[in-house]
Amino acid sequence: MVLVTDQRFAAETVAKCSQMTDQSRMSETRGGLGLRFLTGGVLPDLRVNPSEASRVNRARADLVEAFEPRALRALALWPVRTRTEVIAELSCHVVEPENGDIERIIIHFFGGGYISGKPEYDLPITGALATLCKARVIAPRYALAPEFPYPHAFNQAMCLYTSMISQSPSKPVALSGESAGGGLASAMALAVCHANLKPPLCLTLFSPWVDLSKEGIEATRSGKDPTLTTEQLIWFSETYLAGADTRDANVSPSLAKIPNNWPPTMLTTANGDLLRPNVLAFGDRLRQQDATVEVIEAHAPCHVFEVYDECEAAHPTLKQAADFIIANTSIHGR
Repeated sequence: MVLVTDQRFAAETVAKCSQMTDQSRMSETRGGLGLRFLTGGVLPDLRVNPSEASRVNRARADLVEAFEPRALRALALWPVRTRTEVIAELSCHVVEPENGDIERIIIHFFGGGYISGKPEYDLPITGALATLCKARVIAPRYALAPEFPYPHAFNQAMCLYTSMISQSPSKPVALSGESAGGGLASAMALAVCHANLKPPLCLTLFSPWVDLSKEGIEATRSGKDPTLTTEQLIWFSETYLAGADTRDANVSPSLAKIPNNWPPTMLTTANGDLLRPNVLAFGDRLRQQDATVEVIEAHAPCHVFEVYDECEAAHPTLKQAADFIIANTSIHGR
């Protein structure tokens, strides 16, 4: 297990990040929503074997069909404006309320098993948080496996965070993420805390994937989620890690020792969520180590139900998440 133990890590990570091949340099479509550009397109890397490339491409195509319409509906529902901004050499999708002052910053990580997804697909979440929290939501287009396996995404996340806290030291900063993005946010928070950097004021995690170990994945076997299977989790983990230790703290933060400066955390799951056992176990672990944690277990049929606008539990849970963020990032919140 690799834990960050000194402040030199921030500088070392930034140096590493500047040397990495950055997927944000791929050509972008300007204007409109531009959902078919950026990280998560057809595999360009010929070193990936053809059968694996075909499987990944199918997974990515499935997300387009499932989430592009929901992203468009979110833009119609929430009064936000969006743009692309490069921060720490990483292309980010920025979502802001159309009117009013920006009171806080939320760094949000999308999900997709570390092999697929893009921040635009999380507009049902980021649009809601930007509007309800009066926040600038910064959603990085982090590198995806198999082209860029672990630790590329983690290093990019650390680069982005250290850049944000240096550029905007007076703005309250919160972290959020869903599924794999929730795991990435948790791993980054753990590293930040151990490095004694300025931690985020709170974490809001929607069905986070925080345990990639064999035991953690096997704990999902009894679940019946229409959107996710245990076999998919095994494939995602193997593809992302490419031989790395599944119990590494930067991969499975729920297995790590929780530091004393861990920020207040909200976890959401549902009775139909395949990752429900992992989420509840993470909540229990945080409580056991005296962290402040709030767990919402909704009556909903699937994993990350908050991105499904047709789900009745989605909007109330997003409102609870927004209230949690506001309470922990207001001037007198901490």
